[in-house]
Amino acid sequence: MDREVYDERFHQRFRGGFASVLDRLDRYSPLLRGMDENLASIKAIDLGCGRGEWLAVLARNGMCGIGVDTSARAVRRLCDGGREAIHSDALTYLKSRESDSASLITCFHLVEHVRFSDLLELLVESHRVLVPGGMFIAETPNPENLVVGTHTFHLDPTHRHPVPPELLAFVMEQTGLTELAVIRLNGDRPTEPCGPLESAMAALLLGCPDYACVGIKPQDHGDMDTRLSSYRAALAKIETEPPPDPRALVAAVADMERRIAQLERAIATQR
Repeated sequence: MDREVYDERFHQRFRGGFASVLDRLDRYSPLLRGMDENLASIKAIDLGCGRGEWLAVLARNGMCGIGVDTSARAVRRLCDGGREAIHSDALTYLKSRESDSASLITCFHLVEHVRFSDLLELLVESHRVLVPGGMFIAETPNPENLVVGTHTFHLDPTHRHPVPPELLAFVMEQTGLTELAVIRLNGDRPTEPCGPLESAMAALLLGCPDYACVGIKPQDHGDMDTRLSSYRAALAKIETEPPPDPRALVAAVADMERRIAQLERAIATQR
């Protein structure tokens, strides 16, 4: 079987169709609309662009972007459809770019595929290529969700290891990105009111299966304060969830055990 055909079918089955992925990625649009005109006019880079869903989101928001992917088939389809795309691996492409030449660099479900040493280098190169005030977004499976960490992450044999939010944020910070924010996405927690045990279980098992770490490259001149204000306002418009707290589950189980013990004692006194 052709490997690129296999990869397309795999992503269709386990990641979703073009429209569903496009809908999920559209949640980042407030960050694009929050960029000032000077930044938005500079071309963005999408590493591991695949079918081009993020390039479509950029176009919806009036921005131009170039996709980078190791699949020649995917790149050819994008170019045939009028998108700009390059057949290359992410790190090689970044190294070919001039410093301060991109307004935005994104990598959706890429960092879990690379060696940690390559991730460090990718972030260093991304920082170099971003213009001052430019933004970096990395989305990856969220191992805080126990179903993701123990099961669904391993459906893809090309995944190397989960990257916890705290680790990715730390590494991005060490490479010079600032104003870091973790956005937890695509959760399926119950919407109806529920008890503490159900709530704690839902947070750990049905909580956000994906998260993104977002940061910006600092700049020295005066309009950075304005850009920071717009960036923070845009972040506030993106719906996210707090991290799950395992202690809440322990507390809920302990409370249930106390209640059961009380009930057993009450029954025993009535005999």
